[in-house]
Amino acid sequence: MCSRIFYPRSSKDFTNQLLEGQRYRHQFGDKRLYHRYRQLLSQMIANQQAAISRLSTSWKEQIAYYRFLRNSNVEIPELIYESCRLQVSVVSGSDLLVPIDGSSIGMRLHKKHSDEWQRKLGVIDDNRTPGFYVYPSLVVDRSTGILHGLGDISVYTRPLVVGTAAEKRALRKARNPLTFDEKEGSIWSLVVSNTSKRLQAARSVTYLMDQGADKYESLERIISETGHDFIVRSKENREAESVSSAGKTGRLSEILSSETWSETHIVRIRGLHHYSKSSGALVQRKEREAKLRIRYSKVILSRPAGYSSKLPVISKPLSVIEVVEDASTVPSGESPIHWRLLTTWSIDSVEKAWEVVSAYQFRWTIEQLFRVLKKEGFDVESSQLEDPDSLIKQVIMSLKASSEAMQLTLARDGKTFIPIETMFDDHQQQALKRLNARLSSETQKVKNSHAENSLAWAAWVIARLGNWSGYQSQRPPGPITMKRGLDKFYDILWAWELKDDS
Repeated sequence: MCSRIFYPRSSKDFTNQLLEGQRYRHQFGDKRLYHRYRQLLSQMIANQQAAISRLSTSWKEQIAYYRFLRNSNVEIPELIYESCRLQVSVVSGSDLLVPIDGSSIGMRLHKKHSDEWQRKLGVIDDNRTPGFYVYPSLVVDRSTGILHGLGDISVYTRPLVVGTAAEKRALRKARNPLTFDEKEGSIWSLVVSNTSKRLQAARSVTYLMDQGADKYESLERIISETGHDFIVRSKENREAESVSSAGKTGRLSEILSSETWSETHIVRIRGLHHYSKSSGALVQRKEREAKLRIRYSKVILSRPAGYSSKLPVISKPLSVIEVVEDASTVPSGESPIHWRLLTTWSIDSVEKAWEVVSAYQFRWTIEQLFRVLKKEGFDVESSQLEDPDSLIKQVIMSLKASSEAMQLTLARDGKTFIPIETMFDDHQQQALKRLNARLSSETQKVKNSHAENSLAWAAWVIARLGNWSGYQSQRPPGPITMKRGLDKFYDILWAWELKDDS
């Protein structure tokens, strides 16, 4: 019996190369399939839901969407690649933060269907609920907080494990000799590797990861293979050697205990109100001005016990930071904030340590992504699709739509500048310019007042296509107006492409 249970699918499995004799390849190998992808995606964004039956305006359109998701030419790795496209001009020269996290997608099915879906799809942590796992990354501008979009998505399923408790323990033990790439813990470095390929033009990149990523070999790979930075919440109280106090060795907690706490610092903590990515339980944290203290040290991590001497080690000094909240600002019923962070950033002052804490808080964006994806938004776990791969494709597209919904929320009023490239490529921008000229009047009352290189400018054009009057005195365009506008835009774009080909 094969002990391996981890078979991820990601953009790494897609090679965007032309076949012999080809001068150009359309996405999914067919322009019509790409048009259907954009059409379905625009419906998801406008309606902020994933249910095909609720997105379709006709039975014919509903069947077309189902066929798209079932189409064997729409392969999962290419769908991920397409959904995570980023314009080079958007990230070029930028300082980027990349929050990464994973979530189980547990399907809420009628009990009589569970056994069949356990075999067809796999199960999540409880070895009972049919589902799979998604690990996306988001790309955020460090200086402005602008969300540029998805950096990558990796997905994998876990097979149902049957047998006695002893047989299950034996199976877990049999997985010990597997290589790192064959184990679930490698998912973090896989997402980082795929994302880094899209961000080569950036000035700096820092990956933000929770405790699940605190695996020695994963951190070593991020350093050696990408050259990028990371901030990870430490799970393991590792053995290390202090660089700050030469020669001192011990656990991270012991090394930190000899450092002096800073004075209390007031930090705004964002609220949380979402369902746990693993247990499904409601997680709540009140937004507040928290009183925090901090201390830090520089260390070199020791080789973990059982770590093969043939494998490379982390020779680069890392900074370890401990953050604790004063009891006076902890809301009733909540635990105080207590973080221990490991980072490749060089910390030489308390001010620099606080910068790390500030950057780490951008993990909030990916918590929001899952919030939009699940019960409070697209509700992907209630999907009624009957094919496992179609279901995974639907979730991938929902992640894309969720990230764009987050972007549009910021873009609509134009208060935060978001580059137009985050959602529209050069070809689409040219079409928007032509449409803007037709939709603007000669008076200032119906003029697109936003910068032409902003997403707010594009949102104005899309809203006008959706029959918004354009008068500032009218209330801002809502999701239905934006839906109509996006539908019309992609139909116009499709017609123009056909005309150009003829």
